[in-house]
Amino acid sequence: MSERVREGRRAARSHMSLVEHLEEFRRRLIVTILALAAGVVAGWYLAPGVLEFLLRPAREAGAQMVQLAAAELLWVYVRLAVAGGLVLASPLILYEAMAFLWPGLEPGERRAVLVLLPFAVVLFAAGTAFAYFLFLKYLFRFFLGFTVPGVTPTLSVGSYVSTVLGLILPFGLVFELPVLLALAARLGLVTHRFLSRNRKYAVLVIFIVAAVLTPPDPISQIVMAVPLLLLYEVSLAIVRVVARRSPAQRPEPGAKPV
Repeated sequence: MSERVREGRRAARSHMSLVEHLEEFRRRLIVTILALAAGVVAGWYLAPGVLEFLLRPAREAGAQMVQLAAAELLWVYVRLAVAGGLVLASPLILYEAMAFLWPGLEPGERRAVLVLLPFAVVLFAAGTAFAYFLFLKYLFRFFLGFTVPGVTPTLSVGSYVSTVLGLILPFGLVFELPVLLALAARLGLVTHRFLSRNRKYAVLVIFIVAAVLTPPDPISQIVMAVPLLLLYEVSLAIVRVVARRSPAQRPEPGAKPV
């Protein structure tokens, strides 16, 4: 019965013309753009409160904010409005994307999406929370701790916001590592044995990523690398469970055919 259902869905998709696919894509793209525009408008009104929230780690570390250009604060508000708009509109954007792709997914792929999507949202939120409440707090206390009598630490508000947003978003993305590896295992692209055997290369890649995404000091790199190493070990356990539940596995990457 399942094979007949799959064949029926493939036939239904094949009957849709290219124009119909493009029309559906255009309709969902318009909804996405309108949602993003509404989110940006709401984000503009929320920008002052968001700015105060983002400034808290630096202020607690003893820094004072300065505005170096006449339009600097304006562009900070614009940047925060766009970032806030993306966050506010992300549920609808994600829904429109999944609604467009859903008919083309197989039943096993749909189950994987339904299982992994909530974990992806939670891990992204956990990554951003870790970056704000732990990493940024430590980072500014560490750098602003080097003071000289008579010198007041000051930071440009525009440069500061760029730094904070440039750290929070990457942390949220790198915390998606377990979801990405679980999806790769579900598709048969990686196995638990392959990831375990190449752990030393994964450690090297993690420290390189931490060096690229953090300021140029070894302590910041370690602070970011440690949770990534823990997430990699968690990913190994998840991949083992996913591999057991997968009905068929592709040959292990690098393995010789039997």
